[in-house]
Amino acid sequence: MLKKIKKNSTICLQTCKYDIVNFVAKSLGMKEMDHNKPWDICWTDSLISVEKVKDMKKYQKINHFPGVVEICRKDLLASNLNRMIFVFPNEYDFFPKTWYLPIEYTKLKNYMSEHKGLTYILKPDVGSKGEGIYLTKSLKKFDRYEKSICQVYISKPLLMDGYKFDIRVYTLIASCDPLRIYVYNDGLVRLATEQYEKPSVSNLKNRFMHLTNYSVNKRSTIFVDNEHYGSKRRIKTLNEWLEAKGYNVGKIWNNIDDIIIKTIIIAYPFVKRSYEACFPKHEYTSACFELLGFDILIDVNCKPYLLEVNHSPSYHTETTLDKILKQELLTDTFKLLQLDTSIKKLVIEEEKWKAEQRKIIGDKTAYNQRILECKKMCEENKRSWEMKNMGNYRLIYPEKDSNLYEKFFYQNESTLYKNTHSSKLRLKPSINQKIDKSIRKYSKYSCKQKNTENNLKSEIFSSFNSNKFISKNEDRFNEKTTNFSSVLKRSKNNIKSISSLIIYNKRKGYWNCWDDFNINVVDENERLISIKNRDKIMFNFGIKEHIYNAFKKYNLLTENDEVNYANYKKKKTLLEPNSRTYFF
Repeated sequence: MLKKIKKNSTICLQTCKYDIVNFVAKSLGMKEMDHNKPWDICWTDSLISVEKVKDMKKYQKINHFPGVVEICRKDLLASNLNRMIFVFPNEYDFFPKTWYLPIEYTKLKNYMSEHKGLTYILKPDVGSKGEGIYLTKSLKKFDRYEKSICQVYISKPLLMDGYKFDIRVYTLIASCDPLRIYVYNDGLVRLATEQYEKPSVSNLKNRFMHLTNYSVNKRSTIFVDNEHYGSKRRIKTLNEWLEAKGYNVGKIWNNIDDIIIKTIIIAYPFVKRSYEACFPKHEYTSACFELLGFDILIDVNCKPYLLEVNHSPSYHTETTLDKILKQELLTDTFKLLQLDTSIKKLVIEEEKWKAEQRKIIGDKTAYNQRILECKKMCEENKRSWEMKNMGNYRLIYPEKDSNLYEKFFYQNESTLYKNTHSSKLRLKPSINQKIDKSIRKYSKYSCKQKNTENNLKSEIFSSFNSNKFISKNEDRFNEKTTNFSSVLKRSKNNIKSISSLIIYNKRKGYWNCWDDFNINVVDENERLISIKNRDKIMFNFGIKEHIYNAFKKYNLLTENDEVNYANYKKKKTLLEPNSRTYFF
């Protein structure tokens, strides 16, 4: 019999399709509520939007963090991990070598030519349930124009009773400020339904052998529903099997915990910034929590690999094991997060006290001191509650070795955050705002100059890159850029490009992005080839002629420009008879 939560709280499940969530909530004494009415907890299967969270009360919680998509989409996860492994090759080697197609098709082609005989697995960039996944050894099987993820297939996995398997590890992010990560001690082990063999031309299409997805293998005629010897088992059953085989179970799970922490760190900068922007009034409790599903594969050397991260792991209860395990998981999750009315009562009382103090107290010092004391008390009570109500969870961050992960936070915030999917979406409005501000500031110019600004605005827009518009959060960046009028002035003087200096303050020193660093020979050769191809296109399509005519129209050319263009036209005339010869 489940122990009920004191003082009924309310939960909104309008956008939740899983019956088990509703069952557990009612078992704990929660009352279901419509979205229009004042609920305490909202559980949704979809990503949260600003419209959904902007009016949330200080005591309300929702089961997703904004920005966590950075690790939950296959394409974004691959992109972010590839950037981190470039900086930390030894610490972030827990992900199979991955390419995002069609952007990285050339890199993949070069890699395949250098590494013969490997098998590759292709996945849709935003797919799920094993749909659209297939194996190949040949480049001919690739659709180079289709958006997908290509990985080196791990051809030597650890086998359980002769079958390939992976692990679904449930991970709870209880709060982001401070960051607190819990891992559930039990979970699902999903086995393939046919005995594993090394990939060959004859078995590449056998999905029941190479894929471990439950959605795929449940269609097999030999799928067995038993938690001890079936096609889906518990993690504790796996641990017993590993111990019986003589494997170091503690070391394996320490490595898995390490993978989970490092992966969450990738999304942390944007999650934290988005959270602060969406929930500035949540002072006493975290407005969000996140229950993720990490899919882990172990190879024959007992090295765990991250396959993907699930934003909304399935809570279907089609098998007996699913129903038992997921009921235990959700029960422990609700209890750990203190989803009762105690925080709501505290917030209401505090708001009443604030209203009274504004009327009778003129000294703001005492008022602010009371607020700080209340926040501190809530944080202490929260930690005490979590330690007493962890259930089958274990805390993995922060722990005694948390200081070892600090370097990943610093690197991620400085050089990687500006290249994330979310930051790119925010880049264009930032550029428009900066240019519009400069135009308004220098509106005293003549009509001719204003028309020049409007016509060149789109051209100048392309010269700005993301490095010039990095947020100045916590004084970590010092940005030195040029305003719009200065850009026009430089254009008249035939300045080739706009340069910006970005300095990263690392508390104990500065890192200059213009300093020397090691260059990858393959990437450098590819860059040079791309530059040559660009020059060919510019020459054949007359790009220089278009630029010359645009500058001439607005009287922006100098004498040197005219001389250089005349020389260019002479050389081009000599080369035009031979269409295969290019002028660089």
